[in-house]
Amino acid sequence: MKIIGGILGRSPSGPIHEHMMKVNDCLKLLRKLVKEFTEEDYSKVKEHSVEISRLEHQADMIKGTIRDSLSKSFFSSIERADILSYLKEQDRIADSCEDVAKLMEMRKTRLPEVLKKRLLKLTDKVMEAVEAVKSATAQLKSLEKSSYARNELDKALRSLDLAAKREWEADGIQLDFAKKLFQVEKEMDPISVFFLINISKQIGLIADHAENVADILRRMIIRR
Repeated sequence: MKIIGGILGRSPSGPIHEHMMKVNDCLKLLRKLVKEFTEEDYSKVKEHSVEISRLEHQADMIKGTIRDSLSKSFFSSIERADILSYLKEQDRIADSCEDVAKLMEMRKTRLPEVLKKRLLKLTDKVMEAVEAVKSATAQLKSLEKSSYARNELDKALRSLDLAAKREWEADGIQLDFAKKLFQVEKEMDPISVFFLINISKQIGLIADHAENVADILRRMIIRR
């Protein structure tokens, strides 16, 4: 794969994975924040929302460094475009984490008991989707060192397939959350119903972005 040949003389797989690790830091905090939101611990929600914003900014900085390095490289525009598309979609995972955090910080909203576990289950599933992509980015160096040996290639592709599967599962959980929400909507005010639907949608977007990252990475690997 031509692009996995060096940014300023070194492989971009390291910086790409570094960016993913920072994105994953946002996601780990999001899990804590969602739990605190279900427990109505709004002071902790605000605290972790601020921290997620800080981590999202750090991810932006890493993305900017990689982008600036690419502009000084000798790769073709198509090769640069692949990496930039990848980074943009990967960065959207962190952006979505921040969006969820800001929403939860914005309004104190009580969840009916039947929705709490479902929202946590949705969060866990999108985390699994991102974890699958993270595993694939971690495998890039091994893939390069082995000159794309079949066993290493299959391992990376399995991780990418798993990301797509987890995104599909997240869609099902999100639908279940919406159905249950509408079953208990009479116990809630309309703004709370709309607000919680929006939160579940934003959390679900994280898995969508993870699947998109997996699709771009698959294309990059196949083009090697």
